[in-house]
Amino acid sequence: MDGYCAVIKRAHILAILVDIADRGAPIQANRTLAWIRRFFSLAALDIMGADPTIAAARLVWNWAERGRLDRFSVREAFNALRGTFPRVAMLREALRALEERGYLEVIEPPRDGPGRPPSPLVRVRPEIARGWR
Repeated sequence: MDGYCAVIKRAHILAILVDIADRGAPIQANRTLAWIRRFFSLAALDIMGADPTIAAARLVWNWAERGRLDRFSVREAFNALRGTFPRVAMLREALRALEERGYLEVIEPPRDGPGRPPSPLVRVRPEIARGWR
């Protein structure tokens, strides 16, 4: 029940923000639209349920959003979130969930020669990253 109430609350806030954006000045409207995107993203994640992978995806997304990161490596994310993800495989599951939902793209670099392969690059969807600025 709490999850449903949170979604209703976010939907109400979203409606208020849309109303403000319709009446605001262009700069204020852009800021408001960035907030709308943020609340919509959180509401969408709430609707998806309490799946552990989704909860992990939310942690990764919050980290990227807090840092306003438009791109980062899997290694950077793992080092920053090491307390939450004891293995890279668990982080990769969360990234896969975000990629499936269109929030970001994981780019695997080509492997050149022997040794450890370079860390994959994660690129946040440009429309979302622009809203953070």
